[in-house]
Amino acid sequence: MVLPKETDRGMTLKELQYIVTIAEEKSISRASARLYVSQPYLSQCLMRIERQHDMPLFRRTQHGLVLTFAGEQYVETARKIVKLYNDFETGLCEISNMRKGRLTIGTTIHLGSMVFSTILPIFRELYPNIELRLEEGPSQKIEEYIIASKVDIGLLHCPLKDSAISYIPIRENNFVAVLHKDSHLEEFFYKKEESPYPFIDPKHFSGEKFVLAYPYQRVRQIADQILAAAGIQPLSCLNTSSVQTAMCLSAVGLGVSFMPENYISLFNCPVEPQFCRMEEEFGAKWTMAVAYDSKDMLSGPAKEFIRIMKENM
Repeated sequence: MVLPKETDRGMTLKELQYIVTIAEEKSISRASARLYVSQPYLSQCLMRIERQHDMPLFRRTQHGLVLTFAGEQYVETARKIVKLYNDFETGLCEISNMRKGRLTIGTTIHLGSMVFSTILPIFRELYPNIELRLEEGPSQKIEEYIIASKVDIGLLHCPLKDSAISYIPIRENNFVAVLHKDSHLEEFFYKKEESPYPFIDPKHFSGEKFVLAYPYQRVRQIADQILAAAGIQPLSCLNTSSVQTAMCLSAVGLGVSFMPENYISLFNCPVEPQFCRMEEEFGAKWTMAVAYDSKDMLSGPAKEFIRIMKENM
């Protein structure tokens, strides 16, 4: 057997993944951190590939590395090859009856902290040879990862923005309104026997200040849904991307906020807030779901992860 020389124009799957990652990150340093390889090694790899093909794949600009026309063709083809190989691996994993494989899961930070500590130990005990990888980010970013095949499945809250993404619902969770402990709205509280928190009609929030997440966040979309059902257009609000910050600001009287009830146990607050439930007619809930690209086949590990979630969540 004759081994190929370095000058031969062969390419390995790893090299294809390297070039795709550099193109996505527009930076050797960021790509090396994401790939867990050294920056000098990745730079040498890129130079070797460009030398083998006798043309540059990137232009260096003030905004980072930008693909040349040849680079665009390379990356487009590389993505197809990598996806084809991943589909092939998926098939092998099914055949080998879960004896090996990989599962990459994308999720938001708060949701991951709630779910993974319960589900991953069970999954790891059942399938110790399945490699697990986690990608965290805002919901919108995880949807992008799903479409770009950077993750196999995403753990998200509905509603989803991209219609190309399918999902399997796992569990519904209620939202609560967060108020100052001695809020003047206390006169509108009413109790129900099964609830640890009083109820309030959100129509009473008319004229109040609010502490809300940014419009691209799922938490904000549910808050907007609640306020719309109550016929309220917020006139004054503070914006924060942190559920915990919103809760703490509401606790000191800076405005009404909304948060998932099952997130309450995740956070500490210097001042104790007042939590209130709302009736179902206001849509104060969201659905936790496992999302995936409708064009792709769910792998064996993905199916098992979903099964374990359904049984334990």
